[in-house]
Amino acid sequence: GFGEMRKSSTTPMEVKALEGLYASAISCGLSHTLFIVRDESDEEKAKIAKLESYSV
Repeated sequence: GFGEMRKSSTTPMEVKALEGLYASAISCGLSHTLFIVRDESDEEKAKIAKLESYSV
């Protein structure tokens, strides 16, 4: 899936919301994808603050 209420997919999708952020680690599982991104500059922190979060 990609976002809330999406079914799973085997087709890779670009995550445009993370464009310009440096991912230092990525983890994928059955029902999750986790990106750990750098937040050293004010610009990076502002981009991260604008990201949506999903929880169940």
